Amino acid sequence: MIRCNKDYELLILPRVNHNVPADLYFIRRKLDFFVRHLLGQEPPEYEFKTEIKAVEPEKPGSEAEINAFTEEEHERTI
Repeated sequence: MIRCNKDYELLILPRVNHNVPADLYFIRRKLDFFVRHLLGQEPPEYEFKTEIKAVEPEKPGSEAEINAFTEEEHERTI
């Protein structure tokens, strides 16, 4: 059903945990749910034409930067 972009009431996403996936089918279903239940309208037929790329989380600063920040915060609390 997912591969055919078809709706069904019980939404099961195979091999997906409880994190919200960046899956085009899931995003379309979520948006359609809000249109139906908040706006009281039927959503139009549409399909996303692009894939969503995951964004890498920012890496924390160097250990020296982290230590400097911690010492600065400590100075303010004294």
